[in-house]
Amino acid sequence: MPFLAHGLLSNLKIPVQKPAFDAVDQETAAAQAVANARGIPFLGIRGMSDGPGDPLNLPGFPFQFFLYKQIAVENAALVAQAFLQNWTGA
Repeated sequence: MPFLAHGLLSNLKIPVQKPAFDAVDQETAAAQAVANARGIPFLGIRGMSDGPGDPLNLPGFPFQFFLYKQIAVENAALVAQAFLQNWTGA
């Protein structure tokens, strides 16, 4: 069953020991920068497949990679679907 973990994401490179966020996304940040430069509205939805710890206690690679990747894909799809169902347009 997919689950949504709560956490803060950043697309900034902030050089601090203990940042106030749980993950950094650089790929979506690049797409956002291009959209912003061209004045195009942008919404990025990403699924995070890696993070601290292993809540399911899997035996390591490749098990962790494939299972958490699938959970991330399903969670991103659920978020995108919910957004589109509730979006009233621009």
